[in-house]
Amino acid sequence: MEESRLIVNEYSQIEDSVPGGEVQESLSVELYTTVYHDSGTGYFVGRFVTEDGESVTAVGDMVSPHEGETYILHGKWGAHPRYGKQFQFKSYDIDYPATETGLIEFLSSGLLQGVGRATARKIVKKFGTDAVEVLDNDIDSLLEIDGITKRKLETIRKSWERERAIHALWAILQPFDVGVGMALKIFQQYGTRSAEVVQENPYRLTEEVDGFTFPIADRIAAQTSADLQRASRMEACARYVLSEASRQNGHTYMPMADCVQKMTKMLGEEPEELESTLIDANERAAVVIEDDRAYLPYLYFAEHHVAAEIQRLAGIEGKVTLPDIPAAIAEAERQLGVAFHELQKRAVQSCFEQQLTLITGGPGTGKSTLISAIVLLAEQWGVELKLCAPTGRAAKRMEELTGKQATTIHRMLEYDPVAEVFKRNEELPLDCELLVVDEMSMVDLPLMAWLLSAVPSGARLVLVGDADQLPPVGPGDVLRDLVDSGMLPVHKLTEIFRQADGSGIVRNAHRIKEGHPPEYDTDFLFVRTQGAERMKANIMELVAERIPAEFGLDPLLDIQVLSPTHQTPTGVRELNAALQGALNAKGRVAARIQGMELRLGDKVMQTVNNYMKDVFNGDIGYVESHDSSEGSIEVAFGNQKVKYNIDELHQLTLAYATTVHKSQGSEYQVVVMPFSMQQRVMMYRNLLYTAVSRAKQLFIGVGQEEAFQLAVRSTRNVSRNSSLQDRLSKIFA
Repeated sequence: MEESRLIVNEYSQIEDSVPGGEVQESLSVELYTTVYHDSGTGYFVGRFVTEDGESVTAVGDMVSPHEGETYILHGKWGAHPRYGKQFQFKSYDIDYPATETGLIEFLSSGLLQGVGRATARKIVKKFGTDAVEVLDNDIDSLLEIDGITKRKLETIRKSWERERAIHALWAILQPFDVGVGMALKIFQQYGTRSAEVVQENPYRLTEEVDGFTFPIADRIAAQTSADLQRASRMEACARYVLSEASRQNGHTYMPMADCVQKMTKMLGEEPEELESTLIDANERAAVVIEDDRAYLPYLYFAEHHVAAEIQRLAGIEGKVTLPDIPAAIAEAERQLGVAFHELQKRAVQSCFEQQLTLITGGPGTGKSTLISAIVLLAEQWGVELKLCAPTGRAAKRMEELTGKQATTIHRMLEYDPVAEVFKRNEELPLDCELLVVDEMSMVDLPLMAWLLSAVPSGARLVLVGDADQLPPVGPGDVLRDLVDSGMLPVHKLTEIFRQADGSGIVRNAHRIKEGHPPEYDTDFLFVRTQGAERMKANIMELVAERIPAEFGLDPLLDIQVLSPTHQTPTGVRELNAALQGALNAKGRVAARIQGMELRLGDKVMQTVNNYMKDVFNGDIGYVESHDSSEGSIEVAFGNQKVKYNIDELHQLTLAYATTVHKSQGSEYQVVVMPFSMQQRVMMYRNLLYTAVSRAKQLFIGVGQEEAFQLAVRSTRNVSRNSSLQDRLSKIFA
């Protein structure tokens, strides 16, 4: 039944060997048990039986596995350190069963909605081993079978068309290392036309499918001989270059000359022709060109919107006239048990006199205490107040500090994950007279545009943050732009509070910010060692034994390992594996995510915003339970328990170690950080300053001191291309 085989790798050649000289084999097998399948990423572990009756375990990516289905797997044999011999496949063909018994198993496997074992027997009894051919070419013939109505036929037809279409799409994408998750995104966008769309114009997907990049589209176009105009290719390349500048470097625009230069390297076209392409794309609103700067349209309009909204908010008188503010600040000092510096008093007063106030300063300068004072005064005067922050962790800290409810910006603006819009906007503004936003350094340009839209005219806005920390993950550097514009009331706190004055962590954070070498102290230590393995061993000992024993701290709750990188020998991935072994070696395996085990008791991090579950990127929790029958686990985030189904597990990762970027908005009793010259590209002052300022009780560096000192000296340019300051200057000139 060669005609019934669906070739999933029809655009690739099976080689006699794979890199490294290992022989690649083809294995004909039937799936009898799905051990694990992540429908989001495609990662699959299954047990198969060979033609000789031998049971084998195979691991790889699979789109839509069904028990009873026959496959030809292409790959090599390997050995898992824990689970033993496995067949690791890189591609596969579906070889539909050639026997009536096999076809009954296949058709009743859940592949066809509404077809159970009884109906499958009837289909095979009627059509025999030609059943698959009937489904392909004459599916209406199923109406001849007792019990299959026209309605049921349409259900079967849709199921079969979906199955065929998604495998046909996977056949095109798999040779280009496109993951199952991306294939499913494409299928959600185009349905049964997916393969046709990809072959006709793969560049179209760079605009319409999130994460589908120009290099992938370009390789597919070359392989499938898509008949496309050069203009389509060049325009798609332009948008990709701008998108990568935004994603990798946080730029909101590129100088046209830089954009053309990158396009020339990628395409080999003449610069003049590419510049003409950009101008044509501007006329079609595919990109925006202004003052020899090239923007993606959404970033161009976000910049314009932020500048216009600041003009709106700054130009309207406040709704509430307040009594004697200096006297009220003195009372707040008494209640809080603090004595404000004159800079701090002026900052608090500005929050109730100016429409927009920026407060910035390093650790220990009293930003959090000022927020507490603002809350006290607002409650005393009956001012309707809202508090928010970019992350759940920062909002929780804000709430604990003030005793007043604080939420994430997304939750406050009532984000609709289905429509991908915020319900709160200029038409339905927030109900408040004063809005305080903390950790502003983490707010990117698009989020700021949405936030300002929802602030009602006449309300006062207070933005609080540390402009010297790392810029946001997303595009733009809003806080720094607002502070440096010189157009708005900015209160820079420089005096260290008396409570923090004796802290070596706070003192050294400020020294690092100024480029001065830190001074080691009882709460700021460095363990000198060489070699990645020795560094890891020292970190294991510190986290699992010495710090808990000497300080009485919990290694999971109180200690956080931070690293500047993911992939190096002392990066997040390697450290997580080692720390899991040191802290939770006996934890029962609850789930597996592409080779990574999640065990009961593991410390995990949510890696994407999930508004339906009310958990957000960077939230840390602990694996509490699992249901092996359905492959789900339950994670405790504080008092909130969240269930993850098998196709949602990819949203989690181990969190014994995390990156410095991911730590923004958090505080930990202890921070332990490796320093290796292998990571020197990522060792720079802003990153080190951010890492040190995360620690409250103790900071310990481990490794090569020259890497530590290099980070202090390195003034890596982290500035981002942004026109926001220029726009504000024109507005307020």
